[in-house]
Amino acid sequence: MPRNVLALVLLVVGALAGLVGTLALDASVVFAQDDGHDHGQGTKIVLEDLSIEDRQRARRVWSHVICSCPRENWSKTLANCPDGCSDRQKQVILMQIEDGLSDEQILAEQVTQWGTKVMAKPDDALTYALPIVFLFGCMGVAGLVLLSWRRKAAAARASHHMDVLPDADELSAVELELKELR
Repeated sequence: MPRNVLALVLLVVGALAGLVGTLALDASVVFAQDDGHDHGQGTKIVLEDLSIEDRQRARRVWSHVICSCPRENWSKTLANCPDGCSDRQKQVILMQIEDGLSDEQILAEQVTQWGTKVMAKPDDALTYALPIVFLFGCMGVAGLVLLSWRRKAAAARASHHMDVLPDADELSAVELELKELR
């Protein structure tokens, strides 16, 4: 019984800690949202005020960057995040585009600020090679299993034929009949 009580107490404490952590994150997001005042970031850039090329470029960069909102758990790209939580990241990217930074520089800045989890598309070859290696490995295992089954079936057929071979008397009778036919 004491174990159950201890487990229940730990469960309640853990739930409360999770609730407090969630409230703190929610509060930080609420207080971090744009309140209409300039906080040293300059004027707000509107996507429609940019040239067509810069708009396309901004959308392309947004599709490579994950929204840092803790409520979404890094699950949406900036291009697919309709919530206001992505506005700060989008504004930073728009300012960097206006400042003339390249896409690679912008993405590098995002990684510097948020870590590699901000990238929607990993840039290491292992990430792309691993599924292909896994697929070929599975095909190889399947091939070996099929080959093993085929060999077992052939061995079973051969042993079955060996069981029905005629004995010595039958062979001599067949040979005698063949001599008579010649």
